[in-house]
Amino acid sequence: MSRTTVQRVTNLEPQVNRNKVLYKEFDEEVRQILGEEEPQKDIGDKPSPEDWAEFMEFDEDFQEEFSNIICNDDIKEADEEFTPEVFDDTYLNMELALPSGDGAKPAFARVTK
Repeated sequence: MSRTTVQRVTNLEPQVNRNKVLYKEFDEEVRQILGEEEPQKDIGDKPSPEDWAEFMEFDEDFQEEFSNIICNDDIKEADEEFTPEVFDDTYLNMELALPSGDGAKPAFARVTK
């Protein structure tokens, strides 16, 4: 069982030149594995509403689906079920790596109380 920790890239990390080089090398390796010639520039970009304007004007099915609002009165809104006491102890169920001394591997513990 793996006990590695993964976290998001911070907003500052992509701005560091060393990381820019690493990201570029990684992207190049992935492109080679996938057999792509050039990087796709718009991957991950949000589509522009102007791109959908044609469908909104002329495609009634698209317009109906796009404008559809799903509402179920049996499902409560998040604000109705908010319980602030849940946030009193944010360390509950967290797993920690504790040093076990003399350079040995760390011992893992879970916060239960």
